[in-house]
Amino acid sequence: MTESGNLPKIAGVHFKRFEKVLSNILPIVEPEYVCLPPACRSESEDWPFHDYLPHSARIWGDHPGQLKDRRRAARKEGQIRSLLRCIMRLVPANTECTIVDFGGGSGHLALPLALLLPNAVVCVVDLRKHSLDLMHNKANLVVEEVLQSQEYRRFMRPNVHKSGNTMKCCGKDGVLTNLFAWHGPVESFHERLDLGLALHLCGEATDVALRRAGDSGAMGIVVAPCCVGKLSTRAMNPDVYHATGFHQATRTISYPQSSLFCRLISDQDDWDKLAKAADYSNELEFNTVQNAPRRTAKALVETDRRLFLQERYQYKTALLKMDPLESTPKNDIIVAWKPALAKIDDSLFGERDSESSRDVEMTRTQLAEGTCSAGSVNWSEQEEAEIAVVIVGFLQQTKGTAKEFKSFIFPTQMGGRKRKLIHYVASKMDLAHWSVGDKSIDKTVAIARRRRKRSRSE
Repeated sequence: MTESGNLPKIAGVHFKRFEKVLSNILPIVEPEYVCLPPACRSESEDWPFHDYLPHSARIWGDHPGQLKDRRRAARKEGQIRSLLRCIMRLVPANTECTIVDFGGGSGHLALPLALLLPNAVVCVVDLRKHSLDLMHNKANLVVEEVLQSQEYRRFMRPNVHKSGNTMKCCGKDGVLTNLFAWHGPVESFHERLDLGLALHLCGEATDVALRRAGDSGAMGIVVAPCCVGKLSTRAMNPDVYHATGFHQATRTISYPQSSLFCRLISDQDDWDKLAKAADYSNELEFNTVQNAPRRTAKALVETDRRLFLQERYQYKTALLKMDPLESTPKNDIIVAWKPALAKIDDSLFGERDSESSRDVEMTRTQLAEGTCSAGSVNWSEQEEAEIAVVIVGFLQQTKGTAKEFKSFIFPTQMGGRKRKLIHYVASKMDLAHWSVGDKSIDKTVAIARRRRKRSRSE
């Protein structure tokens, strides 16, 4: 992190609220991404879903709880494979520990994990009983498949893990006897916990899970947050925090969470705008140049979480991206670990990911040039030239006349993208430019020559 003044702004450009927040924070906090740990040499490109696991434990299939849409299943596989590459570095294959998948639903992540880590207890915590029932059904199918197929007999284990008072075992006959389900909200889970997981646990529920893992003294955490727009206090949907069992009126966490972000964001509305901008799911736009500011906003929200984990629980943390990025627009992963407990080489999460970090540099450039706003940048030379022609025509018509210092107002209903472009071109031509109109349909841009100040000698 470096400290300096605010990023420069172009006169006349009216930044959105979240853009102003970015310009205030980025000189002080720079989100840092590291590379996802490499796959093991023994792992194929599509490991473990197409050449290793029993069919019933895979994502794609016709059984209840599996995904029948091949494209959707491939994306989910990419998400889970990315988390597995982190988890398997924190928990070696023969480690005895308890892994809790908060909001794990029908077991897309937990089923493969229980098979891959036979000495670990894997427990899925979820508020939806229907999802846990689906996981039980899939587990039964896996048991049958393993018992009937010589190929999958390697997944049979003689050791049987006993259920706790509130944890229900999903396996039998030496198969998946280390997989459990726990029905209820995240904050009510108080069983043993060594590694906490959460894949797209909605809104505040991710932070409840982080606190549950931290308070239990877990040696590690791997989460891929989602729905950060619901962290806004302006999210008035009474079911915003349904994943935790809480409603808006009884939310348990205030934002931002880290002491640094609390100092940088003192106005709650600033945080709300940042969280809202960071929450997007358009597959066609999530990796575009135009959306770099929104991806940077998302990175800042996750950086606040990282700093919180470091401050309160003394974890080492890392921010990563899924591989491939196209697995989901919500592809950020936070990994946290305690070196004394996890016993891993910190360099596994130390190589800088320059590709993912370039969003910050693009955002800095857009803020400095006044070309920020998601969806309003990256204009072509032709688009700039067309605006320049209109402006030059106005300047030529009024040069040397009484109208020289009068303004020219562009037509309304051009859209925010073109208005930003006009501001940008006018700034490059050293002209005065400002916004006109209140409602979105009435908004436009006015330009004029800058009045030259007379010197005293004149």
